[in-house]
Amino acid sequence: MAQINTDTKILVNVDELQHTDRYFSPESQYYRTQNQGGSEIDRGYESEPGDYMCSAIMACLCCCWPLGLIAMHFANSANDARAQGHFEEAREKNCVAIIMIISSVISGILIVGAVVVIRLSSQ
Repeated sequence: MAQINTDTKILVNVDELQHTDRYFSPESQYYRTQNQGGSEIDRGYESEPGDYMCSAIMACLCCCWPLGLIAMHFANSANDARAQGHFEEAREKNCVAIIMIISSVISGILIVGAVVVIRLSSQ
């Protein structure tokens, strides 16, 4: 175990640092390395996928709620995948969530428009 001593006396296990993923949050970039068979593979920088949970909740509450619930499910799954470091899976689930959010908004607009037309034509 190698130790790095600074003014605050922080002890660091260098072997553990080599096997962990490193986050650079100010740039919203993720740098990942993997160890396979004793050699380290550099995967480089990957940008983190977005978080669409707030948009999905708004689509559920304000537009077509069945499609909004589906969007919330996929946004939550994408957030879980992102937290585990599976960025490609998170991007795929975010794409489905965005499609469901857009579908919910369009469906909500069409439903409200149809109700308004029906109400105005019945008077």
